[in-house]
Amino acid sequence: MLTKLLKYEFKATGRAFLPLYGALLALALVNNLLLRLDGARFMQTHELSRISAAVGVMAYVLLIMAIFVLTLVVMIQRFYKNLLSEEGYLMFTLPVRTWQLLTSKLIVSMVWILLSCAVTLLSIFLMALGHGFSLGDLARAWEIFCREVFWRLDLNVLSILLQAFLTGLVVLAEFILGIYASIAVGQLFPKHRYLAAFGAFLGFGVIDQILTLLLLTGGGLFVELTGLSISYMRFFNALFGLSTLYSLVWAAGYFLLTNYILSRRLNLE
Repeated sequence: MLTKLLKYEFKATGRAFLPLYGALLALALVNNLLLRLDGARFMQTHELSRISAAVGVMAYVLLIMAIFVLTLVVMIQRFYKNLLSEEGYLMFTLPVRTWQLLTSKLIVSMVWILLSCAVTLLSIFLMALGHGFSLGDLARAWEIFCREVFWRLDLNVLSILLQAFLTGLVVLAEFILGIYASIAVGQLFPKHRYLAAFGAFLGFGVIDQILTLLLLTGGGLFVELTGLSISYMRFFNALFGLSTLYSLVWAAGYFLLTNYILSRRLNLE
């Protein structure tokens, strides 16, 4: 049933994102052409080409901002509207568990956020391609970066990148589930739901920051008092491992809290 929920979610949200992704890539190619014309020798004194290039770049930046704002808005809107408004009466009559509804929302939100980042990076590459930039330049820049950072510090490139990616996924899941938990807490209050949700989000954030500061301070004191000396690779392994574990605990707490509220304390509008 989770597969069907995911299919339904992607179908419902894809209509908002896919056209914007296509427009962003198309605008990147148009800007690439405008920048070529602006840089051409016979167009150097043509004011219209410069204005067109500036407008194109401005529209490109605004479209990127719109995509990420829309991603956040859709993530919140789909969760609230489907599960905590009148549509909740229908969703909670489906033969599915509450955790499956929550999981489907989480997975779809993560996928669209990651896709938005990937499409944005691809559009930047398309717009920069040919303007003193090529795939060969990118490969050489990556080789220099690896030599100056990873190899100089005796780090395993693949291991570091994989750990960073996994940690990023867990942190992203924690962020999304934190928003869901805040919205779920907010619906416990018959009045001022939005204000209560915002307050819960701030409260969770403050507690998170305090705990993070305490852990960092405690870790620093431990290293200083024990005189512990470890290699850079072990340091990054510990850093990514502890960061992942910490975010995983928070994500699990948010998930369980949201699942409990939606299962036992649901208060639909």
